[in-house]
Amino acid sequence: MKRGHILIKLVCLAASLGLVALLAAGCTRGEALQDPTVKLFFADPEPINSGKPGPYGFVTPVNRVLPGGSEPLRAALEELIRGPLPQDGDVYRTVPPTVKIVNIEIHKKTAVIELSPEALTDSPGGTLGGAIFIQSMVHTAVQFPEIDKIQVLVNGDPWCDGHYIWEEPLGAGDLGQ
Repeated sequence: MKRGHILIKLVCLAASLGLVALLAAGCTRGEALQDPTVKLFFADPEPINSGKPGPYGFVTPVNRVLPGGSEPLRAALEELIRGPLPQDGDVYRTVPPTVKIVNIEIHKKTAVIELSPEALTDSPGGTLGGAIFIQSMVHTAVQFPEIDKIQVLVNGDPWCDGHYIWEEPLGAGDLGQ
């Protein structure tokens, strides 16, 4: 056997062993969470009723433990869609429970999140409802170090509820609370 063939086989063997070691350690696509507790941002009745935004606008953080072995952003968004639990206190859902996550892509610290059409058709609507949806999605997503900004799409187009068009990625600093 030629020297080049042996080298190629050794490189392939090393790569295969490395992949097996990662899978055995529980690593999958996406980064594993060190601490499975994240913040979900739900509608906060106090600033909504007073008309005066709080530190996060019209949303407030609630801690939630995510299922183990899940992709952090997807799991956090699935919990956001699931909505508040009784122990979360006096907060309200920000995403219709019928919404499905179609796809998530992260590139250069920007997450592009494709949601099912129910993100628009089942939304309560209104200017305030749109602002709360945007604040909730952005604050929930940018807590992860690999994400600075997000954009939400529906059917491949920028999310548009009739009041807002999410034409470019937004980060927490872009929300102007």
